[in-house]
Amino acid sequence: MPDVYFFGVWDKNRLGHYLHGEHGLLYDREREAAERMLTKIWPAQDGTLCPGTGNAQVQGAAKIHQKGGWTAIGFWDRSGDKRGNSNAVFFMKGIGDSALPSFTSVMQAAKARYPQLFERFDFEIELAETCNGEDCVACNPKP
Repeated sequence: MPDVYFFGVWDKNRLGHYLHGEHGLLYDREREAAERMLTKIWPAQDGTLCPGTGNAQVQGAAKIHQKGGWTAIGFWDRSGDKRGNSNAVFFMKGIGDSALPSFTSVMQAAKARYPQLFERFDFEIELAETCNGEDCVACNPKP
């Protein structure tokens, strides 16, 4: 199965947005390696990878980013944390920049890897926006 990571609230008893593997919170070296790699690509991940800004936080509305051999799908998610700005991201590694996973392939892999999360979601995750590269604040943060 391909590498797919989940950033967000794992369950209602463990609030906070963290990077997770298939069985929950990543620990020690595995977490440090994944976080180091993903923060080199997207330095800010909490909310910046989702579509729209301000009050337009429609649950399940997703934005796709493709950079550095990875695809990120950020979406608004208040299924684990009801507060505003609550979001989630699925990250999936591709095979170089020429074979980056599509929205559909990331979602299929995420559903297979994280069925417990999809049972919790009371909304569909639908592509609402595509990263345009240069103007994307998440992919090209200004110093």
